[in-house]
Amino acid sequence: MLFNSYEFLLGFLPATVLAVALVRRFGRVPALMVLVSSSFAFYYLWEPDNILLLGASVLFNYMVGNAVFTTRSRALLGFGIAINLLALAHFKYRVFFATTIGLPSAEALVIPLGISFYTFHQISFLVDVYRKNVSPRGFAEYLLYVAFFPQLIAGPIVRFTEVIGQFKDSRAFRIGTTNVAVGMTMFAAGLFKKQVLADTFASIASPVFQIADTSTPLSLVEAWTGVIAYTLQIYFDFSGYSDMALGLARMFGVRLPVNFNSPYKATSIIDFWRRWHISLSRFLRDYLYVALGGNRHGRLRRYVNVSAVMLLGGLWHGASWTFVLWGGLHGVMLMLNHAWRDLGDTRLRIPAWAGWALSMIGVMVAWTLFRADSLHAVLNIWQGMIGMGDRLVLPASYREALGPLSAAAEALGFRWTEGNMVARGFPTGLTFAWLAMGVAICLGLPNTQAWLRRYRPACSLVYGDLDDRSILRWTGLTLAWRPTLAWAVVTMVFLLYGLYNFGNTSEFIYWQF
Repeated sequence: MLFNSYEFLLGFLPATVLAVALVRRFGRVPALMVLVSSSFAFYYLWEPDNILLLGASVLFNYMVGNAVFTTRSRALLGFGIAINLLALAHFKYRVFFATTIGLPSAEALVIPLGISFYTFHQISFLVDVYRKNVSPRGFAEYLLYVAFFPQLIAGPIVRFTEVIGQFKDSRAFRIGTTNVAVGMTMFAAGLFKKQVLADTFASIASPVFQIADTSTPLSLVEAWTGVIAYTLQIYFDFSGYSDMALGLARMFGVRLPVNFNSPYKATSIIDFWRRWHISLSRFLRDYLYVALGGNRHGRLRRYVNVSAVMLLGGLWHGASWTFVLWGGLHGVMLMLNHAWRDLGDTRLRIPAWAGWALSMIGVMVAWTLFRADSLHAVLNIWQGMIGMGDRLVLPASYREALGPLSAAAEALGFRWTEGNMVARGFPTGLTFAWLAMGVAICLGLPNTQAWLRRYRPACSLVYGDLDDRSILRWTGLTLAWRPTLAWAVVTMVFLLYGLYNFGNTSEFIYWQF
């Protein structure tokens, strides 16, 4: 069931909170077992056909983890990782691999929900056990670690070391007023981002990408509108999910790691990947990049390793060449960013604003690969973005609306057309207003974790302090959350407005992976 559904919000969630609150009076273990049962029920209600696969995966990895802990066998560790990757490849990549190497097309399988995430969870567990970072203690705790419903479907990718101490604590799983208040505030903020902001930007972006997949050339304005709208859609979609996941966990007294830290404020591609999908970046760094040699064998080898990691990171997102190329493009940008820094010449430093602009252009160009259904659509949009061919066109009906700006448009090379561009969804003044508001929120306001910083919304900050740079700092205003009546009203407004928009409910983007 979706987090943004009546069944979850008015049925599953309150029933689970109430059940945990009632049994917690009898100790930590009963509450733990209720959460384990509820988490498996959550998965079963959505994917009954794959519940046995999830259970088998959990049992297999727990047994292998214990064996690795006892024997310290590198071969056994490799065996465990290989089985996990083979299971992932079987369900997710069999058609892609078969097609790529020219074999007869394999029958496509329905990808089990959350398999990309719970597979990486358990690989990190096996490696950490081998590295002696953690002991595989407590099967019930391990079950909750893998299946905990706030993070089961789309992350964050949690390390066993980050939660086992919380699960074993004698105060664990207490449904306190502060936990519920902080958790519900984060959930409501995330719901608002998803239902109101992300889905609105989706309604702007989707028609553009649909047209791009046809033979109709996109104009410069349409291409940039679609790309900016998708850039905002995926930001608020993933930011909203991250807030909801952390908020749900916090209601039960569990702190998950930060997974999203204002990535569009990044002033370099390196900085971007320290802020976007932080738990995935950390996994790829610690369990793949380091295994490949990291930066221990010279600069050239480091550049190769970075590129390889990003290619595999792109493939992890989806069995499609567009995802592979998306990862490859980010790998090239990261390699160039590292190479520029390695020059070490202070005369080559660029202002922060220029670094931000270059990074955002690169990110938006890459998002086109991430969103488009075909390479044809990608090329159509990219050609529109640079105005290639006869792309500098505007609807004739806009000439009067633009007023004196129409002369400026003509001076820049735009021409007016009587074609039916408005009917196919050419952006309006309201469209541009939504885009401007989305950009202002991304760049001008603190993120949810910074907003709730006083109450430690997450278990770790991973890459240092949370980013709270915002226009509020320049105006002298503050936006620090406290459990007051005023903030309770704001939370209820977010929650009710999100509920009001449930009729337009769509899945989170990262639930596709």
